[in-house]
Amino acid sequence: MRPAQAIRLPGRSGRRTSRGAVASWTVALIATLPFIAMTSPARASDAPITVIVWSLRIPGGSVRVDVCTRETFLHGNCPYSGSAPAQVGETTVTVAGVPPGVYAVQAYHDINDNGRLDQGAFGRPQEGLAFSNDAPLGLHGPSFDRAAFTHGEDPQTLRLRLHHFRRAPPKPG
Repeated sequence: MRPAQAIRLPGRSGRRTSRGAVASWTVALIATLPFIAMTSPARASDAPITVIVWSLRIPGGSVRVDVCTRETFLHGNCPYSGSAPAQVGETTVTVAGVPPGVYAVQAYHDINDNGRLDQGAFGRPQEGLAFSNDAPLGLHGPSFDRAAFTHGEDPQTLRLRLHHFRRAPPKPG
């Protein structure tokens, strides 16, 4: 049997270590990685937010929901989102993996499924629109502070009333 060769580890001021010691240290590190990932505090406290959007008058399309931070509210880049096929009456959308924090929800009924809120003259929404806390819309949309809520480590459910800016189409039949 040959004796274990010594190797130099970088940054160890010339100390020599046997290959067997390096191999056992590497195996020990690799074996602990799954446990480190399972106990990560950032992931352990994420919880879903279930949003029930009601007052849908038109069938078809999707209900799109964004959970936004102060910086992303009323912009198109909110960090958490979800969608579900729209149902007349109410539609439930669950947004998974939202960490604790202060957020505001914006939702709309994407009737034509084009992935954006359609607007008419002067920016008037052509599709139903809703915000958390039923925040008043104003001329430029609601303020974050009026729509904000605190999300903790437990699952949360919000109910949002869809506001319509045009008359409902006539009922078929």
